[in-house]
Amino acid sequence: MEFLIYVLIAFEGILLAIAWNKFHGDVISPSIVTLTLFIVSTSSFAYCTNEWYVVFGFKSFLFFLLCFLVMLTTEYIVRNFSFNSHCKPNMKICCNQFIFSGKYENYRLTIVHSWEKILFLFFLLCFFIYIYRIYKIGISLGANSLWEAIGFNKEKGDFDGLARLVYNTLRIASYIYIVIFSHNVFTRHEHLRKNKISLTIVILTLIATFFSGQRSSAICYLFGIIVAMFIAIYKRKNFPRKKLSILIKKLILLSVSVIVIFFESANIVKGTTLERDFVSYMTYYFGSTTALMSRIVYEPELCHTPFVGYFGEKTFNGFWKFLNQIEIVDTPPTDRLWINMGSPFYPERAGNEYTFLCAPYIDFGFIGALIFVALFYFFFSYIYKKILVTENINKYVYLSSCYIFLFAMVAMTFYQDTIRSYSRPINILYIVYIIVFCKLFVRAREIKK
Repeated sequence: MEFLIYVLIAFEGILLAIAWNKFHGDVISPSIVTLTLFIVSTSSFAYCTNEWYVVFGFKSFLFFLLCFLVMLTTEYIVRNFSFNSHCKPNMKICCNQFIFSGKYENYRLTIVHSWEKILFLFFLLCFFIYIYRIYKIGISLGANSLWEAIGFNKEKGDFDGLARLVYNTLRIASYIYIVIFSHNVFTRHEHLRKNKISLTIVILTLIATFFSGQRSSAICYLFGIIVAMFIAIYKRKNFPRKKLSILIKKLILLSVSVIVIFFESANIVKGTTLERDFVSYMTYYFGSTTALMSRIVYEPELCHTPFVGYFGEKTFNGFWKFLNQIEIVDTPPTDRLWINMGSPFYPERAGNEYTFLCAPYIDFGFIGALIFVALFYFFFSYIYKKILVTENINKYVYLSSCYIFLFAMVAMTFYQDTIRSYSRPINILYIVYIIVFCKLFVRAREIKK
């Protein structure tokens, strides 16, 4: 049983090496991101096998391995065959390496001048309203300070309509500001002070997301920043390889820092004063999802009793919840159940997140889940490549903004079926919001060198 876990880690490492080679070290490739995070998750699982009740047979091993193979194959096919017939004279695609004319470096992205300060003040107001609502709701629940209010809201609060509205208005717009900032700083190599408004919006969104108590959301937002940054780098002509290596090292350092902050903030966002062992807590967080998914492969009923039975009920949970709320369907879809880890050392430990593979596996079965993985990675690989090869800078802005908004689904594959929340119809409105905002307020101004 434990032997197969280590064999899976070895195969994950081999597949990551293949992906790194085939995609030429593209650190934001959907496959590379997924495999990297699953290696961390599976390694954490292996570390804790003596503490948890483990079920990891050949069926679990085969399911994980086939899913990763389908994922990698799908991205490879998309990268190699989707756009080769649409090459332009000033751009060639060779073995997934993109060589651009440097045309993007001649364009500076800005907000329409007459609206720039108005929109900045509006989003600043949204930020302060949200923080104030967090504080007021927390105080009403018994918190004595703003810090305590974070934990009280996370565990007991129910954000009102105004709080959700102002937060999402700021958050969704900030994805566009991330793209503007990344393009100007990393593609055009401008100084930070020339992009202070965009940077401020991004920082405000990070703070607001932290105050929501949703650490996973904050991590996903950081992933969005990183993805936008590297897309901008890849759009720049002949970016020095040495600088790229330095950026990757800084990315690793940032990742370690985020993990430490994640651990240190546990009591704040959970409203507790518990003492936690760093290694035990982090391996539990990263590894429990894979451990539980390996049990679900054999016992699907562990996480979906009772099962209502709508088509794709767990995969598209948010969609069916919405239909239930507006009374189109009578019964709400089944939510996630907590599954005990079976630990003799930590008998209270349980989990209700089981990787992104759980929902399609329960809804569509073994083969259906593989098909779902292929469709999932086809979508992300297609959009990603479309962003890289497009020479229309306006299309590039809204495609990139939408992509980094949706990238949370890739970033959290090792942890949860984030697709369930993105299947809510409101996310279609968020996509429309991004596109309309880009068309109304974002301009690409040519600056000849």
